[in-house]
Amino acid sequence: MRDSFRLTSKLLVSSLLLFICLLTAVLWFLGELRYLFFGSYALVPAILFYVISRLLGSEKYPGTNGSEYKCAYLVKLFGVLLTAGLAVLWLEELRTLTFFVLMSAAGMVIYFQIRKFGESHPGLILTEMSIYISILIFSISMNYWYFVGGTDIFVHTSFVRSIMNNGSMPSSTVYEKFPLWHIFVIMVDKITGSSVDLHKVVALTSGLIFSGVPILVYSLAKKLSQSVRISQYAALFSVVNTTVIYYGAYSIARSIVLVLLLSLLYQLFSSNELRNILLFSILSLATIIFHPSSPPFILPVLALVCTVLLIYHRQPASKLKKRLVILSAVFSLIVITYWTFSAVSISQAIAGTIAHTTRGGGPETITSFGTGLTAPSLSDLYQYLPYSLLIGLVLFSVRYTLRDEQRSSIHKSAILISVVLAAIAFPNPLKTLDAFEKLNFDRWEIYTQFFTSLAAATGLSELIRRVRKPAAHLSILLLVGLLIFTSLTNPLIAADNPDFSGGAVTPYLSQGEGVAIDHAVKVAPGFIMSDYTVTRYLDANTKKSHILIVDPDTYEIVSGDSGQYILLRDEELAQRGLKVYPSKDYSHRPWYGRVARADVIAPPSKTAHKVYQGDNTTGYVTT
Repeated sequence: MRDSFRLTSKLLVSSLLLFICLLTAVLWFLGELRYLFFGSYALVPAILFYVISRLLGSEKYPGTNGSEYKCAYLVKLFGVLLTAGLAVLWLEELRTLTFFVLMSAAGMVIYFQIRKFGESHPGLILTEMSIYISILIFSISMNYWYFVGGTDIFVHTSFVRSIMNNGSMPSSTVYEKFPLWHIFVIMVDKITGSSVDLHKVVALTSGLIFSGVPILVYSLAKKLSQSVRISQYAALFSVVNTTVIYYGAYSIARSIVLVLLLSLLYQLFSSNELRNILLFSILSLATIIFHPSSPPFILPVLALVCTVLLIYHRQPASKLKKRLVILSAVFSLIVITYWTFSAVSISQAIAGTIAHTTRGGGPETITSFGTGLTAPSLSDLYQYLPYSLLIGLVLFSVRYTLRDEQRSSIHKSAILISVVLAAIAFPNPLKTLDAFEKLNFDRWEIYTQFFTSLAAATGLSELIRRVRKPAAHLSILLLVGLLIFTSLTNPLIAADNPDFSGGAVTPYLSQGEGVAIDHAVKVAPGFIMSDYTVTRYLDANTKKSHILIVDPDTYEIVSGDSGQYILLRDEELAQRGLKVYPSKDYSHRPWYGRVARADVIAPPSKTAHKVYQGDNTTGYVTT
């Protein structure tokens, strides 16, 4: 078994390096600059990994422990940094660079504590991580009037309101079959007696649930690695993971599946006692009821876990292998049963997705138009920098852990799983191809991030154990600090700050914009034509929604009959652009799939008259 892990290690490292180099060379030769980013962000850490691994020897050095006095000092420093960060958040309109620096520094304090006091104070460190991730999430979801994320939050909030007002969900939605998340939010609202906006209750509930993520990651990682520090590093990497923070703030049913999946995996590696099997079954059912669309992502992960452990896990392993097969079969049976009898629409949607993929993607569409278009630049690589650092750490874990006789076969198997999942967990060209558009590659990271965090944590631990010079430890310190800072300032979760937006639209609605939208609903004689974000908001709350149609050549608004209300978010248009439907001809409520970002929209002064001027918004009625 030891030889099989060594052989696998050599094959994996060699294959990964060769694949990354070939991919980068092919994309460069084809002139695909956009796709070249996907190769280059992986090529750089791969080359650095090869060089550093050659410089490092196989000798390991023992770690050092700090004094209790220094532990108390770091705890106080952590509290001061968080307090300063909250103060900046309160004083500034947006999350500024100062806020991100303070929160990154707080994350580095946690890293120092793990290095010096991880073995003696695991509970304290986990408590700090829970507070830390809650603040990171709430700084997004609670700091602004309405954080919209991918705009699905509008629909989920309307479902919660529908259940509260009518006792049921709208009959025309597939979510009718799994309202568990929405009912849970109502329970929190009733128990707390909250008087805040309903979407804030949804955000608060999600953020509190995600405060348990570091505890779950630590517990599962410790079960697999048998190492306190590696488990703490894995929890830290999960806490600062861009996707984890995003879904914690997004506050939709899919977000909660991460917590349930971690619980499922923990039970998967627990004992064979009947109560654990029963608990796994309950968690499986809860996961499916919360979000029946998640099993197509979870099932391949479970299948890969079973396959790798069945092949590589050394004896005695009959009980573990038997449990893996039984529990995976239980999960699959529950999924199939629920889909068949209670969520037929989900089965039909999956079949449609497979058919779409086998046929290939649709026609090429316009992605943006206007004056603010720029070609991809090297600065766009910034958003991939945390992935580069994670890839480097994962490669270190493969290089050293799979050859370490002291590591358990379960731990080594988890490293292998992370490498296989890296093909879908990290950004790659498949995510941009039309043929794979409906496979939702952007969602895979939420289902695979635990294995990535565990592998990166193991790689960091191996790196620390093999360096002795102060300069080398300083380099590791800078690496971790860079990983934390670039993760927290990734455009996915830092788009509210123009300096880190990466050209993305503003991910929230201001209260003034909300007032303008509600006013339009009350006075509009017909449909309300507006940008994608506003239209999605209207979809969830009224039947007057209509995507704004703009001629991509003249930038003029294309409207239909008279009496249509046009709502423009002027400041957003000037600063970030608006997502609209590009077309020369009018069509009634066209499909959203072809929306594009417009940097310029001509005011409809010739075809409409102004009826509203609000906080950075203007309303027109067509004549």
